[in-house]
Amino acid sequence: SKATVSVLNWKGRFQARGALPPMPEQLSPKGGGRGKADRPDALQPFDGKDGSTGALSPPLQTPTIKRASRVNKKKKVLYHKIEITDDGTMEKEMVTAAKNVTACMEIRKRYQNVINGENLGYSEGGAVPSDAEFKMVDGVVYFAGQTLDCINYAKYKEDMQRMFKVVNDGPTNSVCRNRLKILDEKYAIFIALNGEVEEDQCDVKKGGGLFSQCVKVDNSVRLSTAMHAQDLVDFITEQALNHSEVVVAKSAKKDVTLRGFLDENHITEPRQLTVEGVGLHPPANKCFHRFDIFSQDLNRGGERSAKLLKLFLKRDGPYYHQLVRPILERNEKEFAAKKVCTEYKLPLFGNSRGEWRDIAKWVFENGLGNKKTNRWIMQIPRIGVIRSSPLYTGFKNNQEQLDNIFLPMWEASLRPDHPDNKQVADLLNEIGAFNVISDEAVRGQELPAFRPPDQWPWHENPPDLFFNYYVWANLVSINHLRRRNGLNTFVFRPNCGEKGLLDGLTMGYVLSSSINHGLTMERSKVLQYLFYMSQVGIVLSPLQNNGLGTVAYAENPFLKYQKRGMRMSLGTEDPLHYHYSNHALIEEYGTAAKLYKLRPVDITEIARNSVLNSGFPRNLKQKWLGEDFDNQSAVAGNDHDRSFVPDVRLMFREDTLAHEKRVIQQALDPTFIVAQPAISEGGAAGGVLRRRSSINRKHSFSDSGRPGMNCSEEDVDFVRVEIVSPVEENERTSRADAAAGTLLAQAVALRKKYVHNDDKKMFIDLGLNLEDNNDEFRADEDYEIIPKGGVFRYKKKSQGGDEFEPEGLPSLEEYHTDCNTIHNCVDNVKVKTFAHKRLEVLEHKFALHMALNFDLEHSTEDGQSRDFYQASKVDTHIHAAAGMTARQLLDFIQDKAVHSLDDIVKVDSETKKPVTLRQLFHKMNIHPESLSVDLLNVQADASLFERFDNFNDKYNPMGNPDLRNLLLKTDNYMGGRYFAEIAKSTFAQFMRDEYTYAEMRLSIYGRNNLEWTKLAVWFDTHGMACTHNKWMVQVPRIYPIFRKHGAVSSFQDLLTNVFKPLWEVSINPSSDPKLHHFLKHVSGFDSVDNESTPDGPFRVINPTEWTSYDNPPYGYWMYFMWANIRSLNHFRAKKGLSTFSFRPHCGESGSVDHLMQCHLVADQVNHGVNLRLDPVLEYLYYLTQMGCAVSPLSNNSLFLDILDNPFPKFFRRGLNVSLSTDDPLQFHYTQEPLIEEYSIASKVWKFCANDMCEIARNSVRQSGFDAAKKASLIGHNYLLCSSLGNDAKRTHLSHIRVAYRYEVYHAEIDTMECAANECLFDNLRAMMSIDEEKDWVCEREQAQMVGQPDCDGNSQQMIFEDGEEAPNYVESPPSPAGNLSMQGIHGDPGRTRMLEGENAKLREELAKMRDMISTMQQQIHLKDTAQRLEQIFPTQQGGGQSPAAPPMVPQHPRPPPEKSASPRRPSLEASAVANGTRKPQSAGVARAQEAGSSPPRRIHSAAPGGRAAGSQEFAPVGPQDGAAVLTYPNGRVVPFENNSFGRPTAGNGAGMPPAQATATPYRFNRTQYAPAEHSMHHYNGRQVPPPPPVGGFPKIPRSAGARKPVGPMLDRMLATYPHPNGYPPQMQMYPQGGGFQQAPPQYAYNPLPHDAHGDGHGGFYPPPGYDPGASPAAQPHEEPVPNGNGNGAGNANFPSIGRSR
Repeated sequence: SKATVSVLNWKGRFQARGALPPMPEQLSPKGGGRGKADRPDALQPFDGKDGSTGALSPPLQTPTIKRASRVNKKKKVLYHKIEITDDGTMEKEMVTAAKNVTACMEIRKRYQNVINGENLGYSEGGAVPSDAEFKMVDGVVYFAGQTLDCINYAKYKEDMQRMFKVVNDGPTNSVCRNRLKILDEKYAIFIALNGEVEEDQCDVKKGGGLFSQCVKVDNSVRLSTAMHAQDLVDFITEQALNHSEVVVAKSAKKDVTLRGFLDENHITEPRQLTVEGVGLHPPANKCFHRFDIFSQDLNRGGERSAKLLKLFLKRDGPYYHQLVRPILERNEKEFAAKKVCTEYKLPLFGNSRGEWRDIAKWVFENGLGNKKTNRWIMQIPRIGVIRSSPLYTGFKNNQEQLDNIFLPMWEASLRPDHPDNKQVADLLNEIGAFNVISDEAVRGQELPAFRPPDQWPWHENPPDLFFNYYVWANLVSINHLRRRNGLNTFVFRPNCGEKGLLDGLTMGYVLSSSINHGLTMERSKVLQYLFYMSQVGIVLSPLQNNGLGTVAYAENPFLKYQKRGMRMSLGTEDPLHYHYSNHALIEEYGTAAKLYKLRPVDITEIARNSVLNSGFPRNLKQKWLGEDFDNQSAVAGNDHDRSFVPDVRLMFREDTLAHEKRVIQQALDPTFIVAQPAISEGGAAGGVLRRRSSINRKHSFSDSGRPGMNCSEEDVDFVRVEIVSPVEENERTSRADAAAGTLLAQAVALRKKYVHNDDKKMFIDLGLNLEDNNDEFRADEDYEIIPKGGVFRYKKKSQGGDEFEPEGLPSLEEYHTDCNTIHNCVDNVKVKTFAHKRLEVLEHKFALHMALNFDLEHSTEDGQSRDFYQASKVDTHIHAAAGMTARQLLDFIQDKAVHSLDDIVKVDSETKKPVTLRQLFHKMNIHPESLSVDLLNVQADASLFERFDNFNDKYNPMGNPDLRNLLLKTDNYMGGRYFAEIAKSTFAQFMRDEYTYAEMRLSIYGRNNLEWTKLAVWFDTHGMACTHNKWMVQVPRIYPIFRKHGAVSSFQDLLTNVFKPLWEVSINPSSDPKLHHFLKHVSGFDSVDNESTPDGPFRVINPTEWTSYDNPPYGYWMYFMWANIRSLNHFRAKKGLSTFSFRPHCGESGSVDHLMQCHLVADQVNHGVNLRLDPVLEYLYYLTQMGCAVSPLSNNSLFLDILDNPFPKFFRRGLNVSLSTDDPLQFHYTQEPLIEEYSIASKVWKFCANDMCEIARNSVRQSGFDAAKKASLIGHNYLLCSSLGNDAKRTHLSHIRVAYRYEVYHAEIDTMECAANECLFDNLRAMMSIDEEKDWVCEREQAQMVGQPDCDGNSQQMIFEDGEEAPNYVESPPSPAGNLSMQGIHGDPGRTRMLEGENAKLREELAKMRDMISTMQQQIHLKDTAQRLEQIFPTQQGGGQSPAAPPMVPQHPRPPPEKSASPRRPSLEASAVANGTRKPQSAGVARAQEAGSSPPRRIHSAAPGGRAAGSQEFAPVGPQDGAAVLTYPNGRVVPFENNSFGRPTAGNGAGMPPAQATATPYRFNRTQYAPAEHSMHHYNGRQVPPPPPVGGFPKIPRSAGARKPVGPMLDRMLATYPHPNGYPPQMQMYPQGGGFQQAPPQYAYNPLPHDAHGDGHGGFYPPPGYDPGASPAAQPHEEPVPNGNGNGAGNANFPSIGRSR
């Protein structure tokens, strides 16, 4: 089953397992340290040999604290621990992979137990006598009385074949790749959270630093190339100049001196020898598998250099020992300072029985033995060149080489005191490992059938797997002998994985304790995971790999292996060829530290691994790492004062490895439950001391009294991560984090000061706050406006005084001060460190989440596919002048060249004659038939990068401004006709795609006050409204151009030209109806220009005083744009008109100060890529969830390479980002630019389908489409940030992803609040708690559920205006959704969730049925609509009568209600066709009922003491509560029947035209029907009935335990995703059948929800001859039309009684 563990951020206290409380004397002060004499790791000289074992004796003891106290008395380990519980990733393949991994680990364990002698009882039998006989059997040496049976070759072959199958198994590879990814991300999170903790524990300032004090071993270095290249050249030169007469070779004829050798090789001037000339460094332009300086073909110095080097670097030469002895002696002397040990390789060819004695003699006679800091590695070369050399002349089979290698070792091990064996025995005591090197790059690795080595002819080179087995088997046997005799043993360390196939690595995993190289392991995730799980040592040499061209340094897998926790160390291999200092290992570590950005703790961990991988005896390892370094618990055995690796790092590695083993075990045995050990102060099992402080806890701060906040989505099952944090934080870190959290909270609060939800909250209480404004074109001359301080403000003339609204608007000076405050926060070092750390945690936490939950997110268990194409997406940043593609523009030009050449397109400025399109093309020498996209020259190329001027030129087709003016402008001779046609073709593409929307930008420059009027005329003339597009207005920041040309005299003039026409039309819409209509389709403002232009100084002056020719700085522009939009929105919101968002271009280039300034005043920004330059700003944008519309293809051409684009980081870290096109004309090639943008992003950044759907959903939420449209695209609760707001059927986005984002966001806020120990972000969170969101959903449903229990189980009742309770309304029959909802509330939680799921499914089915009905209605009534157009447009004229009180409507008894299974919630919102209102028996009514209009409702009493359900009762009949009525000047009140074009029907029988009547909804009253005041409001410029107020409409009594009202819950939600019109979802939709329907955008007044005529805009026609003022007898009668339940529709007078649709 899926994991259901909640995401936690626990606070715990840790210490090493089994540790005791620390002793006071162990806690040394920071920065202090002991002297050299007190350091326990100071190496002391050896005093001889231990006669009992034959091993080197341990160093002398130094006066230090006892080892027991070091092991058992440890400091507290305080760190942030990462835990993943119930980790069941990739469940389908995990069982198979677990079986395979376990089988491989068991195979390796069996082989390692054999070679290590574990559980074999070696003490039995005692020492082997020196006269014991031994013999070679099938290639392996055995001695008499041997108690160990080596694994035979047949079993070895079987095991290797099993290993090969596992390594190549597909499911196992997938699982191992995922597990390695989890290891990577856990390490990254650990470092981000615990970097400072580690450094504080190990005290990096102590002494000379960590690296200088820890012991490190060069695990792989050849003795023949151990010297520095320049030292070798100097040595050769010195010998040639001062010792040229030394005999270097002897022959029968004469002895050859050094001088003679040099003369023979034409080396006449030794002083001219150089490193490059001798050929000591490989050429950089060639790649070698192995560089051999002794080969004249590979040595670029040629034959003479090869011969010279052979003379000096061969063991049989006179100079070799003179070169290497100083190196060994220097290492001895410098150990105290450098702490460097070595493992030098000596070649062992196996070409003769006397080779061992020759090597031992050379070592000890030349003073190379008995070195404390060196262990020897015997290297057995199997290179083809060496095998074919004269060394092996006379060899008949491969058994001879094995005999020459191992039989002398047996002789020396059995009889070490024999004179012939003494030096060999001494040499064996100093050997740590055996190494095999081969041509694995060119040779296959197949396993042959069993064939003893003596049957393999020498000329047939057996496979490496075959030969390595026999080396390992002989080491097993000889280790058995030496272990029984108390001697040191050997490990097997082959070279494998440098190149070639993976078979060698597979062999190395099974047989060896560690390997050299392992580069090709990166190709096999299975082998990597196996090496990690078994902790097999790996020795890498990145500088050698880079020098050979095997793999570039930056691409070396070294860093990956280190992060994943593999036991990896460094070796130099060949310092002579690849290093430039005398201290090659220090250079290797230093290079890795700088290029890989390793931390000091990383270096010490690698150094510790080098000691563990080495062949040094255990007593030395104890001295360097700690007495119990090989303890099963690395933490318990770690002595930090010796290893300098903090316990924090080892504990993390140990816990991670243990977790991986648990995952494997649980996959094999689902019933296996690991008892989670309680973490005590030392990290050991003991009492629980955890304190949870995370997103799924209900926490409260006792010092602040903050109420609990639940932010965990427990209903969404996925694998979560636990961050277990220390109770006692590091004091320095804690203080820094607390200070950073406080500053960040202040920065977020400053944004709320400018971009808050006051305007939005106004709309929540529309039913109470709006003025009576039923005629949107009525002039309201009672207002006056004045540009006060550059910002237009307003007040009523009747009020008097100097107080203008809006009040409390921050001034320019205040804005400048707040910008400086943000700047100080951004520049604060502590905040930068904290923000960078938290962003890293967010990024890697997402990667870890994906590794754990990828399959769960992409599953279709919720019944929804992750179909990106069906996910609605909005291009939130696209310029209309470049909104078409180059191909579309070309097609348009060619089409006009064929069909419209006689169009008059301009007037010649000189001749004043009209110019046709034909003449214009001829003048420009344009031949459309030969025109191509390339000739248009509008697409981006390399010339645009960082050249904004060239980019602007691309707007001119063929470089001709006249074509731009003709084709891409709204204000030209043709009135922008061509531009409109091109834009419409783009709209048509959106319509065809169905799921693509856009927000195109049109320009208002501010050069004169007629721009808005011209733009509105263009919009209206060409019919530019489109349901798939919202318009935005961009204001280019080009004030200096207008100032120089005299168009404006100050910056205030520009502001006046931009905003004053908007105020005028807002106050008096009839002054410019076209502009008023256009503004309904405008969602916001943008500010555009080249940001890279340097800003001038920010001067706090009035815009009227800005008369210079310099452009105001960016921040100055932003303030006055925002302030005027804010003030205008305040006024328009009061009048019920649409409002506008502010989304400027910001962060594309230029200074990051622009992003700081927009952080305060912008709703969202376009581009924002410069956030990558400042972690604090990026983190602030995350905390506020401020939207960023990024255009990667645009950035790639202009300012930022796409591979460097930060969009994938922004997305993975959780910033609110979306993709946009910017300018398809320049940057895109396909006919679907937005899809192209998404497609390229998915391929370049490897986004999955779920990622794409999330980005698409973000784009809809960021867009300026009204709430009803957004609800139809992504769900009714889209403003909610948890999974409650995700409609997977519309968004195709997994609930898991939404829940993850939601929980992680709250975890971030909790992290800062816990660090500061105070509630910093009260009312500043961008997301509500899960309880608040559930309350909001419940309150929203309560607006439609009267008579049913609310979320707290309380009964809901209506309240009459006189205070009395009214009978509750319950529709009959009950809807499935309402029935399930009621049952779920009263049932148990499990059943509630189940029923809620069924509820959702039924709702979806109902929605589908409604869509089908709507389609049928459209087909049926299309003809009827056309026939009635003539009846709609004429307007009757007539006189009026004096107002009179509305008449009382007689009450009529209702028939008994029908029985129903359960009550159904009514629709109580104001509706033009109230449920329960009987329609006249006419053809129109019949058609309406056929189309599915709302039948009548019944009224039942739910009040205490009321009538029982089903009893007959009397109720007021007439216009129902919230129903639309017409109030005429004569006082007559009639039910309002609206037609499809939003005009009251003519023929009202009162002599009054419908236009003079006011439409208002009725409020239910016991005594009379009276229109409710202020109950109609504007929605985007049209009147629609209001929804229920916040407190419920009708009023609902609440008990003491009832939940909070909706309004406060929406504050943060609306601030996060502010809609330009300021409406929450229910304010932009009106009720229909228990749901919500979008108001039609095209018409001024249409409150009806039902689409009775199939025209998509709702409304009912009255029957012919119907007179609302006439008596019932005078009305036309028709036969009742049966409804869907068989009931008659009733007569035409009063509301019909029947079942609701």
